[in-house]
Amino acid sequence: MKIFEVTARRHVHIDEAGTAIYYMGYPCTKDCSGHQAGYRYAEYYQIDDGDDCPYGSSNSFWEGCKSYSENK
Repeated sequence: MKIFEVTARRHVHIDEAGTAIYYMGYPCTKDCSGHQAGYRYAEYYQIDDGDDCPYGSSNSFWEGCKSYSENK
């Protein structure tokens, strides 16, 4: 059984054991907050192309930004 939680258009997947967490298809290390921040950034700046997402020290922020452009 898979459980899906939808919070303000933010899709988080929790597997049946409750251990693996994903944000729009990208695996999270803890709570997906970096992914959510990247998604909000892309939403605010209306980023349509994942190549326009900033890549720095946070891979999760970048993935969250990319997920916005992929799911637009």
